[in-house]
Amino acid sequence: MSRHTIPSPIPNITVTVGWDRPLQTYFAQVTRDHTATDQDTVLLWIGGSRGEITRVEDLIAPLAPYAELNLEHITLLRADRAAQLDRGPSTLQREMLNVFERTQQTNSPASCRAPR
Repeated sequence: MSRHTIPSPIPNITVTVGWDRPLQTYFAQVTRDHTATDQDTVLLWIGGSRGEITRVEDLIAPLAPYAELNLEHITLLRADRAAQLDRGPSTLQREMLNVFERTQQTNSPASCRAPR
């Protein structure tokens, strides 16, 4: 997994992007520093599902209100992914992902409906 912080022009905002090898997705997280009270600390979190964001360019629009994902960042993220492409998830990671996905399916609203 890679993880990089991108500067934000907005005070008290942290923008983090990266490549998650086990989930095979780019991700972005935007958080507000804990000093801000009465507000949600997570403003944006994308790329938390397997294969959700496979093109780094798909991070640009969601991040635009918080930070600029420039060519340098894009190149860095592409390099992170390329460096890890030949290393798929380990056997343990694949097993844990499968368990997690089965749990998500079991707990989905469709599976939790009361019988009629």
